[in-house]
This record gives sequence, C-alpha cells and structure tokens, in this order.
Amino acid sequence: MSEQHNLALSARIERLERANRRLSLTCGLSLFVPLLAIIGWQNATPPATQIDSLQVHKLEVVDPHGVPLVTLNTGRNDEGGSITLRDKNGERRAWWTADPDGSNLALAKEKEPNSDGMNTAGFSVSAGSAEMNLIGPGNGMFAATVREDQPKLDLWSPKGVSLFTAPWKK
Repeated sequence: MSEQHNLALSARIERLERANRRLSLTCGLSLFVPLLAIIGWQNATPPATQIDSLQVHKLEVVDPHGVPLVTLNTGRNDEGGSITLRDKNGERRAWWTADPDGSNLALAKEKEPNSDGMNTAGFSVSAGSAEMNLIGPGNGMFAATVREDQPKLDLWSPKGVSLFTAPWKK
C-alpha cells in the first residue's frame, strides 16, 4: 500500500472516530435527560388537594350542556353578593341578594309551562322593615310587613284592588 493511501485511510478512521464520539455523546444525553426528568417528577411535591382561598368575581356551576344552574357573583352594583339558582332549562327559580341596605330572597315557579305570570314567594329585610310577599300567577298578592315596628297585612286582587288591610293595634 502506498503512503498516500495510508494517510487517506488514517484520516478516514479519525473522522469515523469523531463521528462515533459525537454519536455516543448524543445517545448518552438522550438517555440522561429523560432520567433527570423522571427523578425530578418523583421528587416534585404532589398537587394540593385543598385550596385555602378562591377569589373570583363570578362563579357559575354549569350542567353538562353548559346551562348555569348556580351562580355566585357580586350584586348589580358591586355593593353585595348574590346567589341565583336555575332549573335545567336555565330559568331563574331562586335568588338571594345582599347589600348594605338589606337582603332579599325570592322563589319563583310558573303555574303551567308557557303561562303568563308565576307563583312567587319573596322575603326582604332592611334596617327599617321586614316583608314577606306571596304572589300568584295573575298577580293576586298576600303581603305581611313590619315597618318601624308596625305590622301590617295586605291582600290584593289580581287587578290590584285592595281586598283586605289590617294594621295591627299597638
């Protein structure tokens, strides 16, 4: 063999050895990096199963179809909170609001589907009064009110005519 052939063969062997070192280093790193990830994953702290505090402006609990069944949020003017409960059709059935002036609770249900009006029970409390109202689908109403320590009962016809009023004696 000629000397030139030996030099070419020697250069080729050196290139193959360099390529082999790079390949060995690459393979070693490709095994080492996932190993580090597995070790880090095993040493990681597990996710918290209890949250100490959750702060949101509005929280909705929805059914699988996306209908909000329970809504907790700030009131209309951000002066208090409110809770609204809806049926599976998204119709509002109960709501409770609280603000600096007082608190209100209402329950509602139509007498018949697609009918006008609904049966409603409402309760309201403020610094100067406490009220309970029962309203029928045609707007007939029974109201029990205590304002400034003076109780009163009212009965109203569906047309808004006062049927009975009883301020209680002192």
